[in-house]
Amino acid sequence: MSHGIEAQGNCLCGTVRVVATALNPKVGACHCRMCRQWTSGPLLVTDCGTAHIPLFGERIQELG
Repeated sequence: MSHGIEAQGNCLCGTVRVVATALNPKVGACHCRMCRQWTSGPLLVTDCGTAHIPLFGERIQELG
C-alpha cells in the first residue's frame, strides 16, 4: 500500500534535483500577482508533510 505519490524534479539547468513524496495528491494553487510574477504562472503546491525532502547536486552545500 502506497503512503503517497513520489515525484522528482530539477531546476532548469539540472544542477539541483529534488525528490519528494506528497502525502495528499490534491494540488493547491495561488493566482495572486506576486506568485504569478515569481513563477510566470500560478504557484502550485502539494502537502509533503514535515519529512526531510532530499536535494541532490554538486552545489547544494553552497545553497544551504
